[in-house]
Amino acid sequence: MKLFKYTRSFLAVAMAASSALVGFAASEAEHDALIALAKDKESDFAAELAAGVEAGMPADWILEAEIIRALSTGNAAAMFDLIPRIDAAGEDFRFGLERDFYSAQQLSGFADVLRCVVAYREGDTEGFEKYAVSSYEKAPDFNGAFGIGELLAQQRREEAQEAAMADFRVPMDMVLANAEGESKSLSEWMGDDEVMLVDFWASWCGPCIRLMPSLKEKQEKLSKQGVFVAGINTDRRDQLNNATTVREQHGMESVPWLLDRNGGDLSGMLMVDSIPRMVLIDRDGSVLYNGHPSDPSLGVALAKVGVELH
Repeated sequence: MKLFKYTRSFLAVAMAASSALVGFAASEAEHDALIALAKDKESDFAAELAAGVEAGMPADWILEAEIIRALSTGNAAAMFDLIPRIDAAGEDFRFGLERDFYSAQQLSGFADVLRCVVAYREGDTEGFEKYAVSSYEKAPDFNGAFGIGELLAQQRREEAQEAAMADFRVPMDMVLANAEGESKSLSEWMGDDEVMLVDFWASWCGPCIRLMPSLKEKQEKLSKQGVFVAGINTDRRDQLNNATTVREQHGMESVPWLLDRNGGDLSGMLMVDSIPRMVLIDRDGSVLYNGHPSDPSLGVALAKVGVELH
């Protein structure tokens, strides 16, 4: 049986009774009950919250409960919607060492964490870095819990990669073999196509395997638009057998199936530190895109060379 299993009418009546009969301590008990419900993913929190509002529970307690509920359920959209109300609460919010928020600075830092995540999702580099720093200064606990440090490190890596790739040229005379044992230079594999789109994958990479149907669809559509599309296996052990097995299991026979020399020569040059990864290369070896296969930026890069992804 769940603790704090109130009905809507019970909470409303209890709030009114506690206010009239036993004063502030009982109201604190009702606050604690609502927070407990917020943390219980199986509770009918919406009804209990409405009861609290109807009974006149303080606005900051209502907000606190909504924050805890969003955190408990991982509801990012709900958290982002709360940012204006968190900002407006300010010093009116009731803090304490025994509460989830112990100071106005920590609450402000939590709001900055949310703004940081929003900026990251929107590709706002300046805003992301600004709120990454401010949230760490104000609320390092929430900053760490949301993995802001890791996101910042990833952004730094991406910036370094982008700068490096701006001047880098893939050696188009580099020779790669395919699963049938045929060896050609990259330019020979391209043939008369204008650009090449290569997908780096490995047999142990679950996300790579799940994207095989998408790779096949890209190859079928883009090959008609002057794009050479190929999968490049990066396994360092038993490479040919692993590549061949995956190809047969997932019906990828129509896709050129190449092997990264030594399991990482080409991917190393392209600073591929995570897979799945797609790289778009033009005839002179310039890197036009280097990122996740599902990133919308891939479609933008293809559009710039007159190719429609969808």
